[in-house]
Amino acid sequence: MSGFFRILRFLVILAAAGILLLILLLAYLSVKDYSPPRELAVRPHRNPDLRIDPGREVSLLLWNIGYAGLGRDMDFFYDGGSTVRAPLDHYNVYLNCIFNSVLRADTIDILMLQEVDSAATRSYLTNQVHLLTEGLPGFGYTFALNYQVRLVPFPLFRPLGRIASGLLNISRFHVDEALRISTPGRFPWPKRLFFPDRCFSLLRYRLASGKHLVVINLHNSAWEEGAELRSREMEKLQQVLSEEYRLGNYVIAGGDWNQPPPAYNERMLRTGDLAKKGVRPLEAAWIPAGWQWAYDPLRPTNRDVDRAYQKGVSQVTIYDYYLVSPNISVLEVKTLHQGFACSDHQPVYLRVMLKGDSLLNAPLTTALQGRARP
Repeated sequence: MSGFFRILRFLVILAAAGILLLILLLAYLSVKDYSPPRELAVRPHRNPDLRIDPGREVSLLLWNIGYAGLGRDMDFFYDGGSTVRAPLDHYNVYLNCIFNSVLRADTIDILMLQEVDSAATRSYLTNQVHLLTEGLPGFGYTFALNYQVRLVPFPLFRPLGRIASGLLNISRFHVDEALRISTPGRFPWPKRLFFPDRCFSLLRYRLASGKHLVVINLHNSAWEEGAELRSREMEKLQQVLSEEYRLGNYVIAGGDWNQPPPAYNERMLRTGDLAKKGVRPLEAAWIPAGWQWAYDPLRPTNRDVDRAYQKGVSQVTIYDYYLVSPNISVLEVKTLHQGFACSDHQPVYLRVMLKGDSLLNAPLTTALQGRARP
């Protein structure tokens, strides 16, 4: 046999072996695919005894921590950058930055965090859930997975590897019920094997009045390719919000919406950053009048990760904010501007007051677009 045919046979065998390995990988991941039910009860850990009463102020903080891998110096390959995961020394800096920020939030009642890894190659298998909650020993917590994949094999020569990540809620109040609620829509097979299984987490706090404060932590689908999925996620969220308010409950939804709020105006940003243009905000009519969009119009909450952060060069927008039902008064909302040191998102603080039951049936008021202190 000539040398040419030997090489050809070797290449054919190599190609066949590669195809077989791919088939076996897809079969394995299909069998192990994370497929939780539509509603899954989530166990509250270290559940405190403290209760909420109408008439008292409640404070919240939401933050997509970007698994401590997307701080100031990082870009990301899927968004036009080149980096798959942060070098270990960078990762430790970002993780310490996030940990210290959470520690300083010990005066806040409820923390709603997104992209918190419990075991992932991209975060060096650090159990971030354990780390962040151990820093607040007087608080309880719940954790709902929204991204669990045994192996993400791309990029081919530097694969993302294993991912287990989700929504972490840390609370000083007693949680009466915690749910992981799956949102409809998935990418087609086999793509869905490597992408998040979107959901939102719902916490229910029973009040002395018999009603509940319902707090929803969400992280919607990203990118233009996720627009259809995001629309379906919003439909599910709308159903839940409407039903909870119809029952007379107090409702707060917050997180990374991956879309600006209604009436967002990039010209109002006052940090010297370059505002991202051409991003369509949510439609104001998505929720009835009286519901309040609570965000800080002066400070961005998200930056593009096509490059390391450069003030005035990196494009920024507002993706992280709250939606509050009409029976809650918004007292203050403010983005904690960190210059994107810890993450590609920035924390957003909210302080509210639960109105008395006598106000539950009052006429709906004009929606709030943001009350922020300069």
